[in-house]
Amino acid sequence: MIVEPPEPTSARWTHSDPATADLAAQLRRNLHAWLDARHLSDIAPDVVLASYEVMANSVEHAYRDESSPGPLTLTAVHEASALTVTVSDTGSWKPAEPTPHRGRGLELADAITDHVAVDHGSGTSTTLTWNLDRSQR
Repeated sequence: MIVEPPEPTSARWTHSDPATADLAAQLRRNLHAWLDARHLSDIAPDVVLASYEVMANSVEHAYRDESSPGPLTLTAVHEASALTVTVSDTGSWKPAEPTPHRGRGLELADAITDHVAVDHGSGTSTTLTWNLDRSQR
């Protein structure tokens, strides 16, 4: 699978494909390139890390009871005052059961974003937000 890189001049980027580890890795690389092109290199490491943790949750858990993975969708939106990344799937939600070595992805995302919202409606949608107004960071 080849994921086309996002158009760097676009303030909105979205991509959807079956939820696989390969897709998550490609989206991680393309998200980093898009952030660099949007002059957001200073927050890119945190954005990419938090986004990847959420994508990994979708890959590992969303379709665990199905014979093949359903869609994983990543949408990134760059506005003047905020950057928002939403990772969504149509699979089932499994409450976190942290162990000493696993289950810390959402905690990590919460620690390096300004806001995390998880919606368990139809599938799971996790929205990560970074405030770009430096006076509020």
